[in-house]
Formats: sequence, C-alpha cells, structure tokens
Amino acid sequence: MSNRILVTTGNGMFGRALIKALAGREDIQVRAMVRDVAKFDVTAPNVEVVTGDMDDPSSLVAPTQTSFTCS
Repeated sequence: MSNRILVTTGNGMFGRALIKALAGREDIQVRAMVRDVAKFDVTAPNVEVVTGDMDDPSSLVAPTQTSFTCS
C-alpha cells in the first residue's frame, strides 16, 4: 500500500463515512483516529485504529506518525 491517510474524526459522521468508503481498498492504508476505540465498528485489512484526542496534543504524536491528514 503506497498511500497512507489519517482520518482524525474516525467515529464522527463524515469520518466514519470516509473510512467505510476506503475500507477494503488495496491501494490505501487508512489510520482511523478515535477517542473511544470501543465505539469504532469498521473492520478491514487496510484500516488501523489509533487513539487520539484533539483536545490533548500529547495524544496526537503517535497517530500522526507517517500519515497524511485528510479530515
């Protein structure tokens, strides 16, 4: 997979829709950033779930490594 993106609103309305649209694509690796992993329900080989909170800057370091933010 050559393209890697980070969706920062993984559990939100738009983020979840974007992740579902990209799930299963072999050309894109999706990193879904969520505050609560238990509420995330999209599974696919190309989807990775990471924890982060926009109100906690220190929690954003790991999710943003080697990713391009798209939403």
